[in-house]
Amino acid sequence: MAKKNSNSFLSNEAISITIAITTALSTTLFAVVGGLPIEPKPAAEYENTDTASKLKETADATSKTSEQENIVDQPTSQPLHRPTDTIVIPASTPTPVPVVPRPNSNRYAENMRLDLPELEFEARFPAGSSQDPAYTPIIKKISKYRDRLKEEAIEAKASASENGVPFEPWSVDIVFREIQREGNVVSAMGREYSYTGGAHPNLNWQGLIAEADTGREIDLHEFFLPRVGVSPALAIAACEEIRQAKLERIGEATIDGDDIDCANTSTRERIFEADLSLTASTEPDKFGGILFMFSPYEIGAYVEGPYTVVVDQEIFNLDLRPEYAALFDGKAKRPQTN
Repeated sequence: MAKKNSNSFLSNEAISITIAITTALSTTLFAVVGGLPIEPKPAAEYENTDTASKLKETADATSKTSEQENIVDQPTSQPLHRPTDTIVIPASTPTPVPVVPRPNSNRYAENMRLDLPELEFEARFPAGSSQDPAYTPIIKKISKYRDRLKEEAIEAKASASENGVPFEPWSVDIVFREIQREGNVVSAMGREYSYTGGAHPNLNWQGLIAEADTGREIDLHEFFLPRVGVSPALAIAACEEIRQAKLERIGEATIDGDDIDCANTSTRERIFEADLSLTASTEPDKFGGILFMFSPYEIGAYVEGPYTVVVDQEIFNLDLRPEYAALFDGKAKRPQTN
């Protein structure tokens, strides 16, 4: 190597000293003016930057392919990552668990509930009834009843507000209980307490006699021989039970002020306007009689309250069709009606 000329503008030693001083002054100046740290930034803080990624891609092509599959491409209109940005590779999304509907499920519930400022509604049915064909028609009926009440309550509140009248929220509570099931026949009863405006709350009954396999409601006359129709013995017995209940409660046997005459056809027809169901029996797995349910106002003033009477099967058994007569035996058990 050729020897450097000693007559240079700065000797080698002078040049080295000059460079060292200049570097020190420049570093101090940038630290004061630009706010940069005097100490160099640790190399670890620059991991996963674009530059580091490129170096890594060059060193390990397989790793590069794996990472690119997990990074979502950014639109070109977005700014590139700055050196201090860290690229985060998202974790893999777990596979969602499919929701399998319950076998034979439907949109009806065994406990319907609706809480609104205008209406509080609840209807309860026996466990398993939403899957039971015997209850499908009545559950549909109550569902439509709830929807209608909702619309009417909202309209009633709006009307009261327009007329400056206080509005008392409506409330409806319905409970269905199964009484007995024998052969292909199911009997149940429903009780409704409700307030939908007016001077007082109301009570209503709903009898249910239906085929267990289809849910078709069975009319009472279907139980009796065609030549007989609805048993006259049953009609007279039910009328006499009403007379006795009236005497015990109000001291007189009248309906709308008229004496109860059980020999009168129109009086007996009035009795069969009741809601009806079949009672359980003292004999297991048998029906014991027929339940007559009268809501307030039906056969008396509101203050008299509801009436329920039971007629034992032995009174009308001979008038039943043979296929139905086999389902009855023993004494009637009065169901709970409160």
